[in-house]
Amino acid sequence: MKKKELSELHTKSAVELKQLIKKARLELIKIRMEQKAGKLKNVCLVKKRRHDLARLKTILNVVSTKMAKTAVVLVERFKTHPVYKKRIKVKKTYHVHDEIGVKEGDRVKIIATRPISKTKKWKILEVIK
Repeated sequence: MKKKELSELHTKSAVELKQLIKKARLELIKIRMEQKAGKLKNVCLVKKRRHDLARLKTILNVVSTKMAKTAVVLVERFKTHPVYKKRIKVKKTYHVHDEIGVKEGDRVKIIATRPISKTKKWKILEVIK
């Protein structure tokens, strides 16, 4: 994803982001099928598309705002178990720099930034309604 496309992402609404995520998933599936068939020439394309999809999914829920200028944001993803093929919910929390002043339960867009502290490497871009 180019810088211009990234800046455009931050202006989109939640519905538009869901459509982009759906489109990115379908594109990733198509690329994986080409890879399995041996038709994919650029094997780095799979990693790039997965990274783009992860960027689109960084719209998250605020869990805690107890620290000064820091919010804890929860990401929930589904992962398939490699042996049993069962879908497992995987949760991860991020410490995010908060200049806006969000509340618990808000949905926010975050963006990667330079390291602000030992654990804070993300910044809140906006609150989604």
